[in-house]
Amino acid sequence: MAPLLWEQIDKHACRNMPGMSPSDIVRDLKKFDPILFAKLAPQTLGGWIDRSGDKPRWSQRTLDRVERGHRPGGASTHVGVLIKYPTATENIIKTLTDLRNCSIPLTLITIHGIMIGQLEFSAPLIFKQPSQDGTLFRCSEDFVKKFLKRSMGWTIRRSTRVAGGKIPADSDVILFKAFLRMAYSVKTENVPSKLIVNSDQTQITLAQGCQLTYAPIRSKQVTTVGSEEKRAITLLVSLTNDGQLLPFQTIYKGSTPASLPSKKAPGYKECIEAGFLMEPSKTATSLRRYISISYYGNCPITRYIHSVSCPPPKF
Repeated sequence: MAPLLWEQIDKHACRNMPGMSPSDIVRDLKKFDPILFAKLAPQTLGGWIDRSGDKPRWSQRTLDRVERGHRPGGASTHVGVLIKYPTATENIIKTLTDLRNCSIPLTLITIHGIMIGQLEFSAPLIFKQPSQDGTLFRCSEDFVKKFLKRSMGWTIRRSTRVAGGKIPADSDVILFKAFLRMAYSVKTENVPSKLIVNSDQTQITLAQGCQLTYAPIRSKQVTTVGSEEKRAITLLVSLTNDGQLLPFQTIYKGSTPASLPSKKAPGYKECIEAGFLMEPSKTATSLRRYISISYYGNCPITRYIHSVSCPPPKF
């Protein structure tokens, strides 16, 4: 039986005091929400009631299960559609448990990707077989949250502090001055539109260094490894004023080519043939700044400029 909204069950049970008739409680619940409580039977609810005393009340076993995560019907290792795929469910639980035991930070995004990957590998039909109402299963983030709470007894927990950055107070002035300098250069040098190239660096996160992780409810020690070490690369993207996207440059933390993707990696050959540039940062981070920008200017941008034919400047 799927977990229920215990607050509503207890609320309707209080309305049926002092008898706590299972039939009356179930009838009221189905009137309140016929879809959510469609499969709830009076016999099932009657098993949660202790009638050994003077007045009926919820059994201690039921209250303990509710306290552990709103599971009055008993322990469940599946959520809804996963019941048909026990192997995939076990693989998901084992993978997440092993990662948590190694103190790996597990965010909702990370777990979401792991679950989709496991289901695609172990139970690909789950995404193709329509349900009774004709809809297809989507492993949404809401589904992941329910799975973590109901099947694993996990909740989000905080590890350490978070740091952030600031925007300069005079950012508008800085941008306006930059605009004037560029406009002056374009006008005085008669720079054609297709030779105006805008480049910008952006960070691509491979493994989020996070202070939050999913862990068992009421766990006293929540340790993580690498929570202060974000795994990321820097991507330099260039776009010409006439809309042409130039080959990318990716910068990896490290000082030798060993920090770069393997030449045998899928898609590596295609990237190199397309003119992509991959290089180590030779610094403590993946941001190489001036050397990389200069190197990038002497490679893909230079090749592009040489390939463009422009009329001679007019003075």
